[in-house]
Amino acid sequence: MFDIMQGMSESNSHEGRDSCGPSAERLLTLLVATPAELTDGEVIDGLLGLVELSGRVQAAVARFAASFDARSLAAADGARSAAGWLAARTELARPAAAGAVACGRGLRHCPVVDAAAGDGRLGAAKVRALLDVREGLEADFARDEAELVAEVAPLTVAAARNLLDSWRSVMAARAGLDDGPSPADDPDRNSLHLSSTFQGRWRLDADLDASTGEALANAIDAWIERGVRAGALDPTTSRRSQLWARALTELVGVGAHASGPRSQPHADIHLSWDAADLLGQPVASMADLARRRCLTDRGTHLSRFAAQQALCNADVHDLLVLFGLDGSREVLGVTHTRRHATRHERAALIERDRGCVFPGCDAPVRWCDAHHTTPYEIGHHTRLDELVLLCPHHHRLVHRGFTLVRGGDGQITVTRPDGSVMPAVDRRYKLPPPDERAA
Repeated sequence: MFDIMQGMSESNSHEGRDSCGPSAERLLTLLVATPAELTDGEVIDGLLGLVELSGRVQAAVARFAASFDARSLAAADGARSAAGWLAARTELARPAAAGAVACGRGLRHCPVVDAAAGDGRLGAAKVRALLDVREGLEADFARDEAELVAEVAPLTVAAARNLLDSWRSVMAARAGLDDGPSPADDPDRNSLHLSSTFQGRWRLDADLDASTGEALANAIDAWIERGVRAGALDPTTSRRSQLWARALTELVGVGAHASGPRSQPHADIHLSWDAADLLGQPVASMADLARRRCLTDRGTHLSRFAAQQALCNADVHDLLVLFGLDGSREVLGVTHTRRHATRHERAALIERDRGCVFPGCDAPVRWCDAHHTTPYEIGHHTRLDELVLLCPHHHRLVHRGFTLVRGGDGQITVTRPDGSVMPAVDRRYKLPPPDERAA
């Protein structure tokens, strides 16, 4: 076994990262090896080699599955589909079998991705991500395929997905396509389930958009940190999950005894946003695209839409950052600006707008956000004459293509994404004439 592992190490040292690495024969020997009998270095080399081999095997399975499907070989056994045939005769679950067939079909049209998967430069997760962003943008993908593979190959899976998401959003915008809100940006998909389980236990399960999840995680961590500093919590005697459960319970208890929100809440999210992307400058190259990202302090990637909506309500600390392609960040400076409406401005907004100003909406003021009609990134100020009240639903719409303008007479004009103007609807409450009130 030592001779085999030594051969693998020599192969790694001579061939380098751009080659196929150790031979499949050497790696297959590890399937019957006992890790406890290997040295630390041998375990490391074996683990990395097996992970690379598993990616190459999955790509090969996808190719064979697609060929099996194209030849309609499943029909000979009476199966209705290749995925059903695989699920019945292998350890692949039906969704995994269907995914393998779909992946194989996609690889037929992506020769660069196929080659990179075959020689181990791309694992299964990156292959799936590349094929996903190709959908509907086949011509653009074919043009940029080699560059995309070269960019994502050295990245982590998370960083690769962020880059590919950015590429797709840019290409979709250029093509005039509307992908709709990303699942990570869509609060309308938020859900929470609380149900009783065995022996009187309760189970909580939630599905939240990126901004909401980030804000909730920050609130929980802040509560735990305060408890640790005060000496009320000992993080060494409790698991992290136990601390989170206690924090959530306490925060919900505090909220249950509080009155309803009387003013617009501020987002508790920390963002690092590439300046060129924030200002909407055109993408100059693939390397420039790789730097176009907006990250939270937890590393969550936010789309431009989600970041803009979060910033409408936030206290902003402008952290000037130069992003490196390797994920490094060089901090150039920091400033602070007031982006949200003050308490007095909020009171004036309530008196003037009386609720959501979007035509036909009757949402009350307590539901509404203060939105900048002139984007803050352009004006760099917060003024009452450039603020309007919008309910969360319509606030999202004006960040997704609807344009809202307040005229000099106070009239609100909304233009749809297709350029047509919505008819004006004045929903504001007006007092009746004095004689009618007297009656």
